[in-house]
Amino acid sequence: MSTSLYTERRVSTSIGPIGFIGPSASSRLKGIMPGVVSTPDLLDSHLCALRAGIAQLTLEPQRRMPLFKDKSRISVRIIATDPMLKQLRRRLRERAYSEVATEAVLHFRDPNNRPLTMVYLAYNDGSRRIEPAQLTAHYKKIAGFYHETRADAQNIREILLGVMRKGYTTTTFNGSESIDAAARLGIDVQGMADLLRFTYKEYDITSAYNVITNSNNTVAVAVKEGLVVGMSILERATFKMEGGIIRFAEVTDGMVMAGHHGNGLYRATTADLLANIDPRENQLVFAEATLAHDAVPKAFATFNARLAGVLAKHLHIGGRLTSFAVMQMEPDVFDNLRELKWKTQVPY
Repeated sequence: MSTSLYTERRVSTSIGPIGFIGPSASSRLKGIMPGVVSTPDLLDSHLCALRAGIAQLTLEPQRRMPLFKDKSRISVRIIATDPMLKQLRRRLRERAYSEVATEAVLHFRDPNNRPLTMVYLAYNDGSRRIEPAQLTAHYKKIAGFYHETRADAQNIREILLGVMRKGYTTTTFNGSESIDAAARLGIDVQGMADLLRFTYKEYDITSAYNVITNSNNTVAVAVKEGLVVGMSILERATFKMEGGIIRFAEVTDGMVMAGHHGNGLYRATTADLLANIDPRENQLVFAEATLAHDAVPKAFATFNARLAGVLAKHLHIGGRLTSFAVMQMEPDVFDNLRELKWKTQVPY
């Protein structure tokens, strides 16, 4: 096993280590494999590292390397050129990779306009396997959200105006400015951290503050009577490649305080995050949307995001393993949301 691939180099809190597989929450390992795969040799190297990690998870815990002792899932992302994507698909049909799932596929272009694909590959051990019928049910449920909601500007405008009329305001700031911004707005950073910890039980106070104050993150909050009652977070990361840098952003943690559900707060705060993105500076914008709360994937259906796949039993939410939908933003959503922000004059 190449031990260098199992060393953490964290640059964001949810996207995960860029370039390495590193430790993560919910008894899993995750990361983005280094380099754009444009040669068979690099593809072989990544697949060998993945296979070696899976081999560790098949051992009894006492026989595993320390990094793998309490893990039951490995989730890696590989960025590949079109020719190598075809080869990757062929390789995954080999017997050695029969238990590796291709969970999501996102197509995009690098700064030189070269087509690339980011592929989520995963292995779950027996304790968190998902039945095919359950996975099919997830896809059917998500498809239903596209039928239930109108993915048009007028619908989004009505949602945002409704938030304003109910006495909520929303605002957005960079994580590095969160303490100053909170003081300026008269809201409590501790309240933001508590809301995050209440929703995601695995966060302690230190990790919650790290999410909120990380300079790679943008935070959008919904406020009512000086209390933070909703929050969405966008994380940015850069991926070095030959001839340039790929920039991508993930809409990640989202939460609404009990008693404030059903008011469009998640969609309002997420709309604010997306309205502040310049797609020319971010080659890939996507979300990992929890299926524990319908409002989350439904919000991205409202924004006409493309369903790229489902991450099976990816993370603990509310004390149980929960699957996530991977949803990719289409370029037109950013211009539409910026225009709506001006038209509604909502201070979100």
